[in-house]
Amino acid sequence: MLRIAIKEQNSHFEHGLKIIMTRLANQWQQKIDFLPPEEIDNADIAFLALDDDWFSAGCYQIPMHT
Repeated sequence: MLRIAIKEQNSHFEHGLKIIMTRLANQWQQKIDFLPPEEIDNADIAFLALDDDWFSAGCYQIPMHT
C-alpha cells in the first residue's frame, strides 16, 4: 500500500492532488492511503506547501537536475 501525505493550506489544491493520485493509483493497480499531515514522516510520498519566502529560509536547495 502506498502511503501519501499532503500538507497544504489550499483545500482545493489538496483535493486536486488527491484526485490525480487516486487516478494514477488505479492505473497502477495500487492501493493508496492518504495520511493526515501530522503523519507526513510515515508517508511514502509527501506533498509539502512551501512558504512564500521559502528562498530565504535556507532549508531548501534547488536540485541541479530536474
